[in-house]
This record gives sequence, C-alpha cells and structure tokens, in this order.
Amino acid sequence: MKKMCYVCCVVSMLVSFTSCAKSPGPYLLQTQPLQSPMQHSERLIALDKSAANALLYVNHNQGRLASGQVAIQINLQNRSAQHAVWIEWKTVFYDKQNFKIEETEWEMTHFPAKEIKTLKINSISPDVMNFSIILRSPATVDGQPYKIQKEGVR
Repeated sequence: MKKMCYVCCVVSMLVSFTSCAKSPGPYLLQTQPLQSPMQHSERLIALDKSAANALLYVNHNQGRLASGQVAIQINLQNRSAQHAVWIEWKTVFYDKQNFKIEETEWEMTHFPAKEIKTLKINSISPDVMNFSIILRSPATVDGQPYKIQKEGVR
C-alpha cells in the first residue's frame, strides 16, 4: 500500500513536470505583421465578391475643408448595362497611427445600369489622416446575400 502511494506520487510529479515542459511560455507577440491590414493601404474595399463585381472605380477626390475636416468624393460606376444594383457602404477614418477614430453608418445607394454615382463623405474630426470606404452587397429580408445578376442573364 505504501509502495503504491509512493508510485502514484512519483508518477503524478513526473506528469506535472512534463506537462509544464510543453508550454514554457510566456510568449512574445509578433510586432510587425507579415502584411499590413488592407484598410491601411487601400481606399476602397469590397467585403464580398458580389459587391466587388458590381461596381467599377472611376476616380476620387479628397481635400480638407476650412474647418480641417476631410472631404471625399468618389465616383463609382455600375458595371452592368442591363441591371441596377443596390450597394451598402460606409467610411472608416483613421488617424496618423492608423487607429480608427471615426466610422459612418452603413448607407444604401442605388446604382442604375451603367451610371456613374458620386459618393460624398466628410469626416467630423480634423485629425483624420487616412480613410477606407467599405462596400458590401445588402442582404435580403431572409438574411441571404443579395444576388447581383450577371449581364445577359434574365
């Protein structure tokens, strides 16, 4: 009995020591990402393929108002010659260290077939240094993704 208790004690100590050896931690987090987030380098980001395929980037203009806020105008064109599309979009504004300091609400915009629409956005803060416009296809009432029809398909 005494021998059995001794064996159990030795085995439990070995198990506890070997399990500690598997995770010597603490660990350092990686300080430089392998690739910077898309929001820090791209002005226009589509969250789904349907939104990316629906619109064509034409051009954009940005400047500062007298009060210091950033004013943005971006022209997007519906790629389809036959079908109008609805796209949801919002703008995220970043400071000079790429921290998000402002974000607009999602806005739904109608793009008639082959027409160019201008989206206009102004920041609230004068500290804005960068921005990203995020696009997505709206969901239908039942939560399914909105399907944008391809040209020639009825």
